Amino acid sequence: MFIALGLCGLLPVIHYIIIFDSFEVLHGGGLDFLILMAVFYVTGASLYAARIPERLFPGKFDIWVNKD
Repeated sequence: MFIALGLCGLLPVIHYIIIFDSFEVLHGGGLDFLILMAVFYVTGASLYAARIPERLFPGKFDIWVNKD
């Protein structure tokens, strides 16, 4: 679900590229920042879904429920 939310900006971008020139979209439309934001969002959602780093080091990253 979170990955789908990260990629939901793809449809407006495709529409924007169809309406305007691709050169203008890349250099004046801020598409590079939108792609960077989508990459970060999808990467974060993937890490969260894979439960990294908690899966690799169980109990090491507990903040409030730590029993040490």
